[in-house]
Amino acid sequence: MLVPQDRLVVCPRVMGRDDISVLCVFDGTVGDHAADFCHQHFPRNLVGMPLFASAVAAVDSGDMASAKSSLDKALPQVSPSPAKWRA
Repeated sequence: MLVPQDRLVVCPRVMGRDDISVLCVFDGTVGDHAADFCHQHFPRNLVGMPLFASAVAAVDSGDMASAKSSLDKALPQVSPSPAKWRA
């Protein structure tokens, strides 16, 4: 259940495609500042990464292992440096 500090993102069409969606829940347990920041920046930055495009291409070719590998590499790169998100 979402609480007032949590943020939910639903992007039903990503990269102009009906078959790609990004769904995120950002936990605001210690307040809403971090959840607000992630809500505003995380999806756009994730989708803008070349590794995300690689994951989509891998799914299109049926290579789910490569898709998972690309996403596993992309997520840590999005998370640790929020200062670059402001650019």
